[in-house]
Amino acid sequence: MKGTCFLCGNWEELEEHHIFPGRALRPISDKYRATVRLCPWCHRSDRDAVHQSRATREYVQDYGQRKVMREQGWRVETFMAVFGKNYLQDQYEPAEEENTGGGFFALLDEPMPLPY
Repeated sequence: MKGTCFLCGNWEELEEHHIFPGRALRPISDKYRATVRLCPWCHRSDRDAVHQSRATREYVQDYGQRKVMREQGWRVETFMAVFGKNYLQDQYEPAEEENTGGGFFALLDEPMPLPY
């Protein structure tokens, strides 16, 4: 299927990339729509591709976690209970009991620069 690549923005034939790795997380990624569509170069071929570059992979995982948390109304703790890990790039400290105002929402809409 042709479309716009999530990373480079080029109009290309796209491949679906499951954001969170491993056979165990693929069905969970599908359930929570934690996928992005990438051109072959951004997916696997280029040196900055998500399957070649740790920085690109971490960028997409940060995006994926923020997306799932926003769509599900989850805090980081709930995301970690489902996906087993925190993928956010910024330092995370658990919210205190009285601070339940959803402070992580302020982070969700900040633009993230591409890793390259």
